[in-house]
Amino acid sequence: MITLLYGGSRTAKFLEGLLRIIDQENFSIIANTLNTAEVFGLEIHPNLEYLLFLLAGKLDIRYWKTILGDTYSFMNSLSYLKENEENLWFRFGDTLIAQVVFRDYLMSQGKSFSEAIEIIAQKLDITAQIIPLTDDKATFKVVTDKGTLPFLEYRNKENQGLIKEVKKIELNGIDKAKVSPKVSEALSRCDTIIIGPSSPPIYIEPMLAFNDIKHALETASCNVIAISPAIGDEPMEEPIKRIIEALGHGTSLIEIVERYPGLIDTLIIDKSDEKHKEQLEEMGMEVIVTSVNLGDYEHRTQLAELVSKLLLPKV
Repeated sequence: MITLLYGGSRTAKFLEGLLRIIDQENFSIIANTLNTAEVFGLEIHPNLEYLLFLLAGKLDIRYWKTILGDTYSFMNSLSYLKENEENLWFRFGDTLIAQVVFRDYLMSQGKSFSEAIEIIAQKLDITAQIIPLTDDKATFKVVTDKGTLPFLEYRNKENQGLIKEVKKIELNGIDKAKVSPKVSEALSRCDTIIIGPSSPPIYIEPMLAFNDIKHALETASCNVIAISPAIGDEPMEEPIKRIIEALGHGTSLIEIVERYPGLIDTLIIDKSDEKHKEQLEEMGMEVIVTSVNLGDYEHRTQLAELVSKLLLPKV
């Protein structure tokens, strides 16, 4: 059994490769639910929604944020009706909107968020265990000169050149939120824990803000594998880079790994970062050098094949 800490498109690409080699019923996937988006009263968790469609074989992996054959009648109608077009900063397809409406219906009937997602996963014939990070209201927001924004809205406006300053991030509700009931079980009863290769400050570190998750990684009897989110000096996307800089964090591989003291047993790094191998090993982890480029089918398959060979219990 494999437990994957999941967040962001890079982890989605990595998982897509793994699923060609390992049957999905072997996975428990803890999905970051903090990056929310609100569309006219509907609370959407894009990270989780697109994970469900990936596992159901419905995600268009040419773009990673669209559903195969989807339509956009709902959003097109809103664009026509809404006077302030700026509010339509992101387009979600009809299939995703329908899924969110059905989830809210289930919750109105007394189901928890996690229970609703489990029912939806069953209806999509998903055999992996999908575990939302928390059932409680907790969000990741970016504080900018344009106000406090959900990450996707910030990213959209940043790409349009509308954001002049990133001041900080806010993790709202974390102090009161608890992890979903099945999170601790998934982390304690697995053979391997994998930390996905997405941006740590945005997707991974907010999950580690939950003490149950951090403690589980610190005390895990199984192998904890992390895939590096860094590839040498390759430029980082500007929206993510500005958040990291606002937090006062560096973007080099060493600076990233230093924020995970005692959590990682095995680190897979890109061949362009091989110069750091010895220093990383001195930090107490096994280091494997390969390509962590996830941009095409061949690279994703190669990385998945390598990781699959590591998925053995620690002796």
